[in-house]
Amino acid sequence: MSEKVSIDLQENSPYRVAFDLASRIAQGEGKSTSGDRKYWLDLYERCRQVVLKGHTAVSALKQSVE
Repeated sequence: MSEKVSIDLQENSPYRVAFDLASRIAQGEGKSTSGDRKYWLDLYERCRQVVLKGHTAVSALKQSVE
């Protein structure tokens, strides 16, 4: 059984900022929300690295996401 995870998605929370950033990037790349799951999870993780860990965009792109 999976554990319950709670993420704060209120306006201006770090997780919401990462989500909004991922959404804007995907929109710019012409991706729809019904797109590839791996694409969305990788993109969100990279955005979280930038927002929560202070990575630069270049370093986030170089990181492997697993």
